[in-house]
Parts: sequence; C-alpha cells; structure tokens
Amino acid sequence: MKIMAIDTSGKVASVALVEDGKFIDTIEKNTNLSHSQAVLPVCVELLERNELRLDDIDCFATVVGPGSFTGLRIGIAAAKGFAMMLDKPLVGVSSLECVAYESENDGQVCALIKSREKEYFFGVYNISRERTETIEEGFSDNIDEIKVKYPEVIVVEGEARAKAAAMLAYYHYINKTKETDVHAVNPVYLKLSQAERMKLQENNK
Repeated sequence: MKIMAIDTSGKVASVALVEDGKFIDTIEKNTNLSHSQAVLPVCVELLERNELRLDDIDCFATVVGPGSFTGLRIGIAAAKGFAMMLDKPLVGVSSLECVAYESENDGQVCALIKSREKEYFFGVYNISRERTETIEEGFSDNIDEIKVKYPEVIVVEGEARAKAAAMLAYYHYINKTKETDVHAVNPVYLKLSQAERMKLQENNK
C-alpha cells in the first residue's frame, strides 16, 4: 500500500512516500509559506524520481493543523483534489502528532508548536512506533501547567513534516483510527484567526 502525504502547515512544504509502513522518499522545500506555487511541482518531482504515477498511490494524507491558516488550506486542497479525482481515501494527520512521532520517543509525549512568543499549540500523546493515542490537544501560554498536569511527559518542540504524516497515516488507515472520507478532512486550527479575534472583540464592545 502506497501513501503520499503533503504538509504545508509551516514554512517548509514537504511531500513524502510510504509503502506498507516503510519510508520510501521525501522532498522538502523551504518556501517561507509561499506554498501555492510549490506544492504541486514538488508532488510531481517526488513521483517522477520514484517512477510512479499519481494513480499508483493507494491513499493520500495531509497535515490538517494546527499551523499557518493559509498554508494548511493549500496542502489540504491539493490532497483533497488528488483523492477526489482518483476516488482514493484521504487521511488527515495532526501537525502536533507529527512532531511527537518525529521525536522518536516512546511513552507520554507533549508536542509543542510555537504560535507566537510564549504561546504554543500543544498535544499530549501516548506514542509508540506502531501507533499513537491522543490524550489532549489545545493552545496555551503556560507550558508549566501542562508539565504539572502530566508530570511524566517528555516535552518536544518542532514543526510537522510529511514523512511523519505519511507514516502516521499508514498506521491510522490500517488500524481504522481515522476517518478516510475526503469530505471529513478539514483544517484544525485550535484557536481563532486574527480576523476572527478582531471581529469577536468588536462584537463584545
């Protein structure tokens, strides 16, 4: 089973291939969030250098967030387009889950992705190389509270990559722990956008 995953949640756009739970290849491009022109050529490049066609892919995957509001929509739209065009399943993977998996720690892991100075998206997971279990995901400006709540947790910080998304998508697909309907995969922001926050402030005046 071949899975191609796309990640555009941060400054680096990445695409990766996994077959039957084994990592095959990945390409990463630092586009500084200008993903719209990069993501499709990167997908084509990855397929061509592995002598594959798009319809050789059995399942698509995409990072659904949290992350860049615009970036997430670009990657999700591309993955949805491929899945709908070829009538293939699509798995959405949390960017925080990717960071936890990439840390290569087993046990209880808290993944952090910085939103702005001293503000973080966080996700707490039980991690092994075979599967992940989500305990809690959210947004916080006080990481010490999370450490108190989960005293045994290993804290890691980073950004998602398509390699981890592809591996996680394979395990979620095999274990049926994620929805695979293309229409069920949507961005996960965990906090309001700046425009939404400003609108809320105006309504509360």
